[in-house]
Amino acid sequence: MDKFKIYYDFLISENQKYNLTSITDEEEVYIKHFEDSLKTSLAIDFNNINTLCDIGSGAGFPGIPLKITYRHLKLTIIEPTQKRCRFLEQKQI
Repeated sequence: MDKFKIYYDFLISENQKYNLTSITDEEEVYIKHFEDSLKTSLAIDFNNINTLCDIGSGAGFPGIPLKITYRHLKLTIIEPTQKRCRFLEQKQI
């Protein structure tokens, strides 16, 4: 949970610069961004997967929450928007 809190704090801080998401309430971010991202693990067993490519990641969803949860994943994020790329290139987690 600590890493999700770090990501939340970073997302909200950087959201002021990059306008990444309209959802900023902490509980809503956890439900609508983090939990929704992790719902993909209901269909895919990420314990048996080593690499993940998140195409059109935006503010890092679902890739970063999945990487936080499944630390072994080698995550590649593809994002065409420059402002979001600048956000995603920063290492905070």
